[in-house]
Amino acid sequence: MLGEEVADTGLLELTFGLADDPTAADGPVPDRVRRGVVAAPAASGVTTVKDTGRVDPARHHVVATRDDPSGLLSDRIAETVRPGYLWRDVLLRPQEVVSYVPYVGPRTPRAEAERGRWDAR
Repeated sequence: MLGEEVADTGLLELTFGLADDPTAADGPVPDRVRRGVVAAPAASGVTTVKDTGRVDPARHHVVATRDDPSGLLSDRIAETVRPGYLWRDVLLRPQEVVSYVPYVGPRTPRAEAERGRWDAR
């Protein structure tokens, strides 16, 4: 499928990255090409996913966690690392997020290694 090919090649990263990079345009022709490339995914129905609120495993990929001492934010999105992309209602790539987790107190290096946060050596 076209959507899978676009996601696999990283073209979406390139196109949306161009939109945020003011140095990408160097003159009228490259600027016109940049605007066309950036506009193409939107014109074909691709939208950016930058959700807030609860982590939804169907839409979000948790790449890191952050302690929540209050206990009120657990399993909520703390930060977006990379946006996700939807094509119509099809998820091309999940949003990569940092999620709050319950705070369990100070941890020892051994406990961190067992959780996979630190190298066990």
